Amino acid sequence: MIPIAMWTPSVWELGIVLMLVLVLFGAGKLPTAFSALGKALKNFRDAQKDDSDLVDVTPPQKIAEDPTEKVAEAEEVTDKAKA
Repeated sequence: MIPIAMWTPSVWELGIVLMLVLVLFGAGKLPTAFSALGKALKNFRDAQKDDSDLVDVTPPQKIAEDPTEKVAEAEEVTDKAKA
């Protein structure tokens, strides 16, 4: 039994896939389809290179106030009001 991760298509399987692509798209549309695919991949790679410096990975600054302190203060005020 061959593991799926180790599977590579044979010549016959690649030929069948090529025939299916030809039947679905036709010989006339293939150059335009692959051209559009190539342009999309090129634009994606260029965008990855350009945006690498735009990502800010610095950790956020410390929060000025601790929200648990406010909760404790509010509980103290309510306790005093009840007494």
